[in-house]
Amino acid sequence: MTKSLTFLTLVLHHLLRNTIASTTSSWTAETFPNPRIDLERCGRQGVESRICDPDFLLGYQSANLCEELIKTIHDDYQSACGGFQVAVAIVDQIDAAWPTPSTDRETAAQYFATSLHDTWGVGSAKCQDGIVLFLSKKDRAFHVSTGAGAKEFLTNRGVGRVLESMKSDLRKGNVGVAVQVGINTIAKELSKGRKEVDSLGKESTSTQDYLSTAVAWVVCGGIVLMFFSNSCSRHNEYSEVREKLRRLDRERALARSRNFEQQSCPICLEDFAGAGGTGSVGSAGSTGSAGSTGSTGSTGSTGNTGGISCMEVYARAHHTTKIQF
Repeated sequence: MTKSLTFLTLVLHHLLRNTIASTTSSWTAETFPNPRIDLERCGRQGVESRICDPDFLLGYQSANLCEELIKTIHDDYQSACGGFQVAVAIVDQIDAAWPTPSTDRETAAQYFATSLHDTWGVGSAKCQDGIVLFLSKKDRAFHVSTGAGAKEFLTNRGVGRVLESMKSDLRKGNVGVAVQVGINTIAKELSKGRKEVDSLGKESTSTQDYLSTAVAWVVCGGIVLMFFSNSCSRHNEYSEVREKLRRLDRERALARSRNFEQQSCPICLEDFAGAGGTGSVGSAGSTGSAGSTGSTGSTGSTGNTGGISCMEVYARAHHTTKIQF
């Protein structure tokens, strides 16, 4: 007898579910059932719940998993007034004329979620710590409504991450999996703790963020400064070598005319150590008798290079080494 009654109950529930799904395919916030009151209309087999799925899009087992996640959030993540309250509403489609025929579906989904949030009384009235996840399948629209207290933990940016996490499964038609992923992401955002938010619910930059940014800029500035410092150093070295090469060219030209003493080494590009002043060239001797030339004046002394004259160093280097630049 008991088994027969159980079987009959399941059959009646199945028929009721199919009847509701076939007769009602679009909803308004006013006609949508409350899972705490309309127990037979929310697809939860007459059990009081935080989930309402009158079009049976989640599937019973998936809805049970979502229910467990919602309970875990309430038990593990606390506001000042107790655990956060999360509710889920799933519809096949929002009525095309609701709230007005000209309202786009994303805005309609936002109105639908906030209306259910207020009507169902999700969250503590004192702390406003309620969260409502709403999804309209055919409208391809979804929204997360957060109370003022919940917004300090689940910011607008966090809501964006929740919705983004659901998109992949929704595109594949996996509504149940998408809702589970969305609730999981809500839990992750709440686990991060309270965040600094402005009047619009946007996350504001904390002192730690400012310090991190400042350190990053200092490091980048140091790298840039080091790069330019090295570049300037290499440029100065190049200019110094180039100047020495130019001086060598001048000295070679003058050395060929034998009117100048070599002051620097053409091999190592360095000045000779202890190079002395150049002596003055003696005056040419007067011409003597026919066939003979007067003696030439002597050249002034030059600084010594370890017993070898500058010209001899240059001459030896010139005849024994080939330099390529």
